[in-house]
Amino acid sequence: MPDRILGALRVLFAGLALAFAATGLLFFLFPDGTVRALNAAGSPLGFPPAPPSALRFWLSLGLAYMVLVTLLAAQIARDPRGHAHLMPLLAAGKATSSLTCAGYFVFSLPAFLYLANALVDGALALVALGAWAVVWATDEAPAARDAALLRAVLDALVPRGGPFPLGAADTDLDAALARYFARLHPLGPAGLRLLLRAIEYG
Repeated sequence: MPDRILGALRVLFAGLALAFAATGLLFFLFPDGTVRALNAAGSPLGFPPAPPSALRFWLSLGLAYMVLVTLLAAQIARDPRGHAHLMPLLAAGKATSSLTCAGYFVFSLPAFLYLANALVDGALALVALGAWAVVWATDEAPAARDAALLRAVLDALVPRGGPFPLGAADTDLDAALARYFARLHPLGPAGLRLLLRAIEYG
């Protein structure tokens, strides 16, 4: 994985950890104020207000969730490549939060609070999955498999004894193509890997 991408992922998940911690603390200290603020933001847009609640049971569960996603993001920030397996877990939590709020918005009360959380957490779930895809695409471990698959594809496209006397297997066409993708962009090898996977499973 290029150092620039690794550094960007560290910054991204460190920022998410700080944002999750601050948001969780804000919700915990000012639960009613948070609801009022979101109601005020949605009121000019015509959204009905979400009712306040004196029940704090759900607040405890919500705080526990925010602590968990904060710790997940912090662990990922320490080593995005080594802890990439935590990214889908973070995405699952955010996707669940997003989808349930979307359901409440549609089937219960079209409050701005539900819509805002559905959009924000849905976007965060996609960010976490996108980061996981970047780590997978830039992982150097499957390089041998990629090389074998590339040779097989090129050999099928340019077989020995076909339109040309020599086939792809008789040349270094696979290495030349890999070098070409590497020169295109820092993520060029990742693009080649995705292309090969699309051919393999498509």
